[in-house]
Amino acid sequence: MNKFFLLFFILISKNVLSQTNLQFNKVKLIGATPDTIPSGKIWKVESAIYSGDIATYVSNYAGGDIRTDDILINNFPTTIRKSDQASAGGQSSIVWEQQFPIWLPAGTILQTRNNVRYLSVIEFNQ
Repeated sequence: MNKFFLLFFILISKNVLSQTNLQFNKVKLIGATPDTIPSGKIWKVESAIYSGDIATYVSNYAGGDIRTDDILINNFPTTIRKSDQASAGGQSSIVWEQQFPIWLPAGTILQTRNNVRYLSVIEFNQ
């Protein structure tokens, strides 16, 4: 009976480990042109390259949201950085940023949008 459980455990462990074995393929920069993740690939979005410095927009506060930087994932706007006024007198601000990495499966459509110039992506083979 113990041999059966040992064999079963080895087979299950091998299957689980083989599902998580990703192979590096290449590094990409994704811009404003939509790009679809090919079949058999996974993308790891490592970072964003923004069109401007958030501090410039914080110092030029004119009311309301100062700046929203977003991308499109499957044509859905996804905010990755945003700054807001934190006090009525304009003395302070809040800057929120998406934590990277973001893992995306095959078939996902990705592109930059407002105030994001490029996304740095690592492509893996499944």
